[in-house]
Amino acid sequence: MNLFEYKLSVVRQVMDKYEVAEEAKFISGLSKGSMVNALSRKKKLPNKEAKFTRYVIYTVDVERIIDMMEEPYRTVIKKRYYDASLDTVKKDFGLQNKREAYFLVKKSVNKFYDLLENYWK
Repeated sequence: MNLFEYKLSVVRQVMDKYEVAEEAKFISGLSKGSMVNALSRKKKLPNKEAKFTRYVIYTVDVERIIDMMEEPYRTVIKKRYYDASLDTVKKDFGLQNKREAYFLVKKSVNKFYDLLENYWK
């Protein structure tokens, strides 16, 4: 697993938990419940040191982090384009080729992950 795949797995986990909490109407009790236990980086990337100091994030903070992102990165994360095919991303964002679509997805995941990492610091 390379670093981007690890970041993508963390973003997927955070968004999965966020969507489950949103669907289950847990948003009214945000201050009481934690959402996500982050994966340990030492297990997935043995040559890297763990950068997470806290392992909990709340749904209200996920919403705030998504709102901090600029377009089109916010749309890629919010509508889960990182799980879609590159053809779909290319068509929906009006890009020239799959390479541009891949870099848009990669940049979106990296930005969201960096905001999460700063949240945990």
